[in-house]
Amino acid sequence: MAFTCGDKSEAKTWKFELMDIIEQGFNIDGTHFGIKYIQSGRKVKLMVFDGPKLNNILAAEPLSIGPHEVLDLSIVKYTDTEYWANNAKSFQLVEI
Repeated sequence: MAFTCGDKSEAKTWKFELMDIIEQGFNIDGTHFGIKYIQSGRKVKLMVFDGPKLNNILAAEPLSIGPHEVLDLSIVKYTDTEYWANNAKSFQLVEI
């Protein structure tokens, strides 16, 4: 398990691109586990993108996660035939 977070004394919005996430210990090259679960903090909202630089490739819109949510990406539809598990590539975390 790996954690990605931002220091609220530094900023209210944090952007984590694919390379930032890989450097935190996630392996998102498709040959191993990728990201299957996400848990947000109690005072943040999170936007999840399928592109490496806060962009979307196949998803029509980013996946939005509210405060203090736990989300199993293997049950959230990504396209008509796929789910978000292992497709999350970049994130934007916003303090609320």
